[in-house]
Amino acid sequence: MDNLKRKRGHEEMDHDGGGVGVSGPGKRGRDQHMQMTSKPDTKLQDLITRIGEKSNASLEDNLSTLSVVLDKDMNEQKKLILSLICNCVISMPWKITIYSTLVGLINQKKDAVHITRFIGDLVNCNVITAMSVLSLFESFIEVLKEEDIPQARSDWYVYMVLSALPWCGKVLAERHEADLERVLFEIDKYITSKRKKSYLLCSECEDQPGIMPGHHSIDRYLIEDWIEQILIYYHWTGKNVLKCCCSIRVLPKFPYLLHCRGVFRHIFRLPQPPFLELFYSSLLIEICKKEASKAPVVLAQATELLYERLTSMHTACIDRFVNWFAYNLSNFQFKWDWNDWSDSLTLDTIHPKQIFMRETLLKCLRLSYHDNVKDMVPDTFSIFVPAEMTPNYHYSTDTESQCGKVAALVKAALTEKKHQDKILPFFL
Repeated sequence: MDNLKRKRGHEEMDHDGGGVGVSGPGKRGRDQHMQMTSKPDTKLQDLITRIGEKSNASLEDNLSTLSVVLDKDMNEQKKLILSLICNCVISMPWKITIYSTLVGLINQKKDAVHITRFIGDLVNCNVITAMSVLSLFESFIEVLKEEDIPQARSDWYVYMVLSALPWCGKVLAERHEADLERVLFEIDKYITSKRKKSYLLCSECEDQPGIMPGHHSIDRYLIEDWIEQILIYYHWTGKNVLKCCCSIRVLPKFPYLLHCRGVFRHIFRLPQPPFLELFYSSLLIEICKKEASKAPVVLAQATELLYERLTSMHTACIDRFVNWFAYNLSNFQFKWDWNDWSDSLTLDTIHPKQIFMRETLLKCLRLSYHDNVKDMVPDTFSIFVPAEMTPNYHYSTDTESQCGKVAALVKAALTEKKHQDKILPFFL
């Protein structure tokens, strides 16, 4: 009987043009609950109340899309969204499973990694015990023992533990070394058992010794992770990104080089960077302006490292390097010590360094003019300077044809700055 009533409720939907109502008490109850929300946002109300209705897309796709939309609006309209969902659950009980799934998708998008790190860091403040955190980690590791578990699920739980250890690993090792070793042993066994490399493994790209702390440095991991999160969460406002990035002072010896590395990791991300390339270029420029005594030197050092790695760089990344470098030069009077890159002069014309030099100067030409590009590089680099582009005015030598005569009259009128009423008759 209940199923029959629920079915009849679906069949009576959308008869009043609203698309979300049902006749009888159900509709009246829904309207009463909707009135509880003061001045509801019509768009959000329609999106939330109409979910589950017939459409060309599947319910799974609609739920996924709606969860993304609501997640973006959650900060500004959290009370409204929660109120609408609660009202819909009460007035449309046949959609309870739909709304519970929606709430689950929204909640899933909250960063559980950061919460786990926060819990781990509370050990340092003696808010929770080290054993409690280890118990949490062990519950995550228990997932690895599930049968037929997707690798994405097991990888995620292992990553949760590994990403939290930099915040609490020292205390755990001091107080419960044996328990921590057991957790790490299970993780090591899991990673080595995988045939394919997972994202848990470190990057293979090596840095020059002495330039930055190694890949296994905890300080470097923390700073790079902070910069990554700053770029993700504050990319929509450059001022907040600049303020947050410049506030990271944990490593006085390497701070801005790590800033540059974090930004370049985004720029060179394949198949495309998360945000517009112009955002990253502008950010680096603002950092250099704010920290004029330190940041420009560090950025130049990072540029040198990138230049040395051109031979192993993806073609798309070389193009982005060209775009960024030319734009950066245009904001600093096109000044650069080109002699440091004189090794490119003797290389093959299709060598990545030669291509980079030609493309960079060509891009600079679009941001400046030919004489300036020619003067900003030493004479030995003239082979990279693009040819001067001059206008080809066909009628400069044609004075006999009818078109040539009209062109000469128009040119003379424009030179004398005559009124348009005096020029237009030439074309009639």
